Amino acid sequence: MRLSAKFLAVLILLSSISNAQVRPHENAVSNKDSARHYQKVIGDMYRQAYDSLRHSEAYLQALEKYKQYSKPGAGYYSVVFFAEVTQADFGDLNKSIAPSGFGPLKGPTYRLGMGFSWQFHNRCILDFNFFALGLDHTTKKGNESIKSTFADLFQFNFGYDFIKSPRINIYPYVGLSLRGSNLSYNTPAQTNPNYTSIVDIVENARSVDGSATNLGYQAGLGLEYVLHERKKGGGTIFFVKVGTNRAFGNQTYSVEDVTYDPKIRQGDWIVTAGFKFFARR
Repeated sequence: MRLSAKFLAVLILLSSISNAQVRPHENAVSNKDSARHYQKVIGDMYRQAYDSLRHSEAYLQALEKYKQYSKPGAGYYSVVFFAEVTQADFGDLNKSIAPSGFGPLKGPTYRLGMGFSWQFHNRCILDFNFFALGLDHTTKKGNESIKSTFADLFQFNFGYDFIKSPRINIYPYVGLSLRGSNLSYNTPAQTNPNYTSIVDIVENARSVDGSATNLGYQAGLGLEYVLHERKKGGGTIFFVKVGTNRAFGNQTYSVEDVTYDPKIRQGDWIVTAGFKFFARR
């Protein structure tokens, strides 16, 4: 009887210990399932709140403002390469050299140049050209030649765009430059076969060279078109300008301390075309 009671007590003790060991495991499994459930509930709440936010008027307005202020502006800075065709009238000079047996000098003048360009405040366009160098005009008679050149140095142009567009600009412009023209006559020097010293080696050296330097002005109309633009805001612009490029005052030449006016007219009209390789500001 006592043995049975002791055996029953042992069974009850073992059962209690077993229940005590199983119950924490069951509780842990139950807690993990509950955590997953509420994690899903919280995630669903986040998604619902974000969807509601994305469709709210305040969010859409703020997003539009962000896109507006974060994208590159319409302004740019660029390196410029261009070619020009400009009027050149040698009529009076040709009349004066014809009796000496020279053919006429003929226009127009073709020039090449490079510089920089900026667009700021989305409408103002500033061009600074280092140079625009012209190809020579030459007429010959035997070994004798007459040559004329025409160049611009340090040219500034300011324009104002009519249409506020990131792709097309149409703008009038005005500007100033340092104009340089050269007129030269070249003939082989005649040497003295019976020279006695350096003093009389050359008997006749008739080559002369004259230059004219003037402050000039430019005015005209420009057109720019963006050929292509990368997503980061850089690309290529093709541009054309049509206008005038004239000197202040008379275009006279200084030849051996003589002021000579051949009445050459250069730049009454000028057409410029080129490319701007730009980046957005």
